[in-house]
Amino acid sequence: MSTPAALVPSLPVVAKIILQPPLIGSLFAMLVYGITCLQTFFYFQTYPHDPIFMKLTVALIWILETVHTGFMISFLNFYLIEGFGNSLVANSVNWDLLANLITGFGVLYTVNLYYTWRSWKLSRNCAVGVLLAVLASVRLAFGIVAAAFCFPYGRTWQTTRQHILWGITSTLALGTVEDTLAACIVAYYLYTGRSGMNSTNHIVGRLLAYTMATGALTALFEAIELVLFLVYPNNILYLGLVLVQTKLYANSLLMSLNLRKTLTKRKRFTIGPGAIGMNNLHLPATLNPGQSSDGQSSDMNILVLGRDVKPTNISHEFSESSPSSTIARDESESGQNDSF
Repeated sequence: MSTPAALVPSLPVVAKIILQPPLIGSLFAMLVYGITCLQTFFYFQTYPHDPIFMKLTVALIWILETVHTGFMISFLNFYLIEGFGNSLVANSVNWDLLANLITGFGVLYTVNLYYTWRSWKLSRNCAVGVLLAVLASVRLAFGIVAAAFCFPYGRTWQTTRQHILWGITSTLALGTVEDTLAACIVAYYLYTGRSGMNSTNHIVGRLLAYTMATGALTALFEAIELVLFLVYPNNILYLGLVLVQTKLYANSLLMSLNLRKTLTKRKRFTIGPGAIGMNNLHLPATLNPGQSSDGQSSDMNILVLGRDVKPTNISHEFSESSPSSTIARDESESGQNDSF
């Protein structure tokens, strides 16, 4: 009788230190998962003509996110229902929590590869693609190995931290560096590719704002998680953010694809008396380092929003439109031309 009585006063402390962060993080993560489902449905309904590899990427993201959420529900049930009132259970690292983390690393890796591909297509620089791909792969390896190391050490939070400190620290540090670097690379090539046209610069400015916002958000989450992990060794505050971070990564990719329709609807902008459609915009060749010998820039991909923009003759477009008219496309044709 004395043992349970001695444990009772410590239970509120255990619950607050160990169970509260993953509980709050899981609630927010499930909310964002609902947005993920909505964005996935919107993508397949709106962009049926996208390349098959992009559809498979979106499907893979949604499947991994669903599995990630399932493991989240499982470990919450283990800690809060099956182990209710048991401090030993609360202090243990259960298998479904580790499976949740490993699945999350899969989501992060998939999204990072997409951003790596986007950065390479925009820069046409193999070194950029290789660097980001290596960072993503090393980050994945550290994360999976650190999660796997949790099993043979008694699986308590104290022993786990002692043995995987190097792995968690490396994973979070690499994530911060990679997210910041990927955003800066895309922003650099967009910024240096600005032309003297105010309308073109306005579009590039919008793309820059979106790129820096998404990159800064994910990098900020990684940095805060790293600080919490190092500053609070007896707490798992960082875990709540880790659960939400995975959902933010998935939504950043889906949003970059789904924003194409919004950009298409705003494709008309005025230069003088006429209007030029977004799809007929001739972006400067400096945006694409690869230029042919005849001076014509090759196809420029605005990969920040996941769509191709083919350079055309703007003067021809002016001759086709009267001063009071605007260039419009049929809505059904828009779905085909907005492919990735």
